[in-house]
Amino acid sequence: MAPKKAIIIVLILFLIMIMVFAFLYLKKQLASPGDELINADAGVRQNNSAGEVNENKPLQPAEIVEQKIDRIIEEAKKNPTQNTPEMVRQEVISTINAEIIKQERSKTPEQKAADLKAQEARQKIIDQINNQLRQ
Repeated sequence: MAPKKAIIIVLILFLIMIMVFAFLYLKKQLASPGDELINADAGVRQNNSAGEVNENKPLQPAEIVEQKIDRIIEEAKKNPTQNTPEMVRQEVISTINAEIIKQERSKTPEQKAADLKAQEARQKIIDQINNQLRQ
């Protein structure tokens, strides 16, 4: 086989691989978030029903809130007559507020003091910027 033909074949194979990865990436991006949540719920139920221990990494608070909000939205889509947009909005807001309160309660006094210092530092910077803008 001539070196030119070998190079062309390698380039074609590389191009095919790129196209496959691009297709898989786009397929994942275009999937609705509810589909992933439903699939994840089904997988968790299946693992728990089989008696297996769920060894997934613990979810971050933001991921938990995001999943709760996705569930609220999916329920609203399934039953549009029972849920008005205002009710859904209020439920999302209350879910977020509940998670914020839960996080604040779980903080230690040291973390609260550090947060207060950081907030004071941010406020000083904002005040300096405002003073510079006024001048």
